[in-house]
Amino acid sequence: VKNVIQFEGFSIALYDKEKDVIEFQFAKDTVDKSFKERVVKASKSTSVTYLVIKQKRVLMLHEQDLLKLEKKFKKKLIGVLAKTWLGLPLVVKKEVIGVLIIQSYNEKIQHSDEVLNFLISASVQIANAIERKISEERYVEDQQRIKNLSEQIEQFSLTAASMISVQDDESIFNKIAEAIIKYSDYNRVLISYFKDTPPYRDILCHSGHDISEIERVSKLNRSAQWYLDLFTMGIKVGKFSHYIPYSVSKDKLDFSEIIIGTGPEPESEDMWHPIDFLTVRMNDDKGDLIGAIAVDVSKSGRKPTDESVRPLEIFSSLISQIMRNRKLHTELELHRDNLEKMVAERTQ
Repeated sequence: VKNVIQFEGFSIALYDKEKDVIEFQFAKDTVDKSFKERVVKASKSTSVTYLVIKQKRVLMLHEQDLLKLEKKFKKKLIGVLAKTWLGLPLVVKKEVIGVLIIQSYNEKIQHSDEVLNFLISASVQIANAIERKISEERYVEDQQRIKNLSEQIEQFSLTAASMISVQDDESIFNKIAEAIIKYSDYNRVLISYFKDTPPYRDILCHSGHDISEIERVSKLNRSAQWYLDLFTMGIKVGKFSHYIPYSVSKDKLDFSEIIIGTGPEPESEDMWHPIDFLTVRMNDDKGDLIGAIAVDVSKSGRKPTDESVRPLEIFSSLISQIMRNRKLHTELELHRDNLEKMVAERTQ
């Protein structure tokens, strides 16, 4: 390219639409020494590169054009102001995956149609090569993700199987909480069972939480209806799970009354926020809500999917069955006591 046109800055940027991040995978710039390799929240930034992505077309700007943009943004543009800035979109299947950028800092250059056609042709070849590379990496990632998920389900199943001989319900619940923290994508779990009297729930078990926080929230009224209202704010994932993003719940929940995660905000709204959480419902044999598994603090920083919540729903079903059996056992005991009382009264 250097033999065709003169420039001091050359870079290839890739755009992750889900994360809204621009990554400069290759950059050679002899003038801009403070060159940023990454632009987060690109759609809200003053990145000229994003304008190419947004408009999906070749963009050639001269110094006066860039100054006008600064006035429009009411903010300085990212990087050193160039005499000529040229951006060519890297397009695959009608989607812009990145931008080829050429900058001249020393003089204003008016590229000819011949040069532009050459660069457009080069950008097509670069886009195709990048897409092939991304497809290969995505395949490897998908295979690893499937492997990790299979291992999770295997470990969860083994944990569930190991509980068959355990008679103490509390020990079973604690084992489930430990397994969730160890094998799922979440660092904290709290499992609740609903009842008819205040505070309308019992905390069956928890893991990863500060004890003082558990003591505080255990005294708050948290009925089945409170959770049902919570579910309406969220996004249904899997069969029994509801993902509650902070972006949706921040104006609807009193965060002084729940346990929330800590940490920096994510670079993109499409990533897990520290104050996001996921709730998996537990049902009785009629499908009515009887309890909930609440998890938060994602290890991967990714939002939940149907696949990633599947192991949690295995334990949701297991606990639901235990609680149904416990209720049935209590009812049978009560019935037996009533029968014995009736027999005793008749023999008197």
